[in-house]
Amino acid sequence: MKPRYAATLALVGWYLLVPPSRPNYEVDQSAPLSRWAQDASFDTASECEHNRQEMIESLASHKVKNMSVEMQNGNARIYALSRCIATDDPRLNSN
Repeated sequence: MKPRYAATLALVGWYLLVPPSRPNYEVDQSAPLSRWAQDASFDTASECEHNRQEMIESLASHKVKNMSVEMQNGNARIYALSRCIATDDPRLNSN
């Protein structure tokens, strides 16, 4: 691998993105990624996916304190549709 290419790869991070939703947890999963909300950022895809799975499991098992069951169920649906996306993904800049 050429050093310049390796340096470029090292700069890529990962975003955990959640689809746009309304207060009633209706989700627009067909919205372009540029409209999705960044929930967190990570150095690697595996860290992002691990965090994503932990969120889904915590919400589905109602282990989040100070959150109603309805809110946890709605957020579990949102995180089930969430995605880990590279920070340099061109779809993040589309209109």
